[in-house]
Amino acid sequence: MQKSIRLYRQEFDSSSGLTPQFDAFRKCFKKEITALLKSLGATDIKIKYGHFEVNGFFTINNQAWWFNTGDVRFKIMRNMLIRKTDNYNDFHGGINQFVGYDGNFEDNLARILNRRMI
Repeated sequence: MQKSIRLYRQEFDSSSGLTPQFDAFRKCFKKEITALLKSLGATDIKIKYGHFEVNGFFTINNQAWWFNTGDVRFKIMRNMLIRKTDNYNDFHGGINQFVGYDGNFEDNLARILNRRMI
């Protein structure tokens, strides 16, 4: 996730369309988060991107989870939002939890998911 975090820290140009900075971030983030989630035992990983944000669902031990990067232009929370959900159509889900975009991203995500890093 280090490359994604480096890209996240850059200044993103605001636009009504897809910018080169966000395009690079979303592609890198999708690749790295998918690899990380698989290493934590996640299955059925579905990732989408919106207007300057990336979100998705995945399942671990029959429990669905949803995540969202937040709007990368403003970095208001500087965290990825994650929460348990009932299914892949549940955007309200359970309690909000946050994974900071820092050097401990992988360990903090594993802790929230109650998983060990492989």
